[in-house]
Amino acid sequence: MGKTEHVLEPMIAKDIKKKRFLVEATKGLAFSLLSSKKAKLQDAYSNEYLNNNFSLSMITPTSRK
Repeated sequence: MGKTEHVLEPMIAKDIKKKRFLVEATKGLAFSLLSSKKAKLQDAYSNEYLNNNFSLSMITPTSRK
């Protein structure tokens, strides 16, 4: 291992962990919004599709009463 590899490898690993954390946090936020009926899914999606391809653009806020 070279000097550069000792520096870059931990930085890349940290970025990957951070990205994974943000993806999971986004899913948690969306789940809480959907559970409290403050948002709804735009279309019907299967659970497998949502687990693999979820993004916040799939949900929309509900109209307030």
